[in-house]
Amino acid sequence: MVDIFKKKGESKVESKVNIEEKLEEGYIYCRNIIEILGKPKEYVEETLNNLLETIEENPDYIIVKKDISNAQEQETMFSQFVEVEILIKGLRKVMDFILDFMPSSVEIVQPEDLLIKADKMNYVFNDMVGTIHNMDMLIKNYAAEKKVLIQNYSTLLHNTVKMAIKGGAKSKEEISKITGIDAKSLEPLLEKLKEKGELTNE
Repeated sequence: MVDIFKKKGESKVESKVNIEEKLEEGYIYCRNIIEILGKPKEYVEETLNNLLETIEENPDYIIVKKDISNAQEQETMFSQFVEVEILIKGLRKVMDFILDFMPSSVEIVQPEDLLIKADKMNYVFNDMVGTIHNMDMLIKNYAAEKKVLIQNYSTLLHNTVKMAIKGGAKSKEEISKITGIDAKSLEPLLEKLKEKGELTNE
């Protein structure tokens, strides 16, 4: 057990599971640490609980033991960890687990030696590469969508401020009151409007 944990309790989800028997069936016994970071605290705790429920509902995963930390405040966020010992049905499912749940630490406890045929390893690698490519495509799509949203927001903000000025607002505070945007947040845009000659210092 790592020292980041302040135990809330120990739960043996599958207390009657025969680990040696499952290893003979091809399962791999792993120890993983998964972290959730976010806010508020309740969201972090709920997300971690939902994640554990998802693992428990998957027939390819058998949770042997789990230790959950208390949610800890880290600057503006909350962080919570779970150390979970789990039997996973084969190497391919281990890779699926890693890609799906993104643990910060993975340790294969048993078996100590893994004998893997090349064709099976090729299948695992190709499956992993396909997943990574899909994730890369999603990230690029999100980045493109974010860029469009930022551009649209900038245009909308620009037009809103210009309308406020045309409506008679003369000071930063007056523009802030009309637009509902914090006066400090308006400063960069107002400076740009001054540079373009669309706003005077009056």
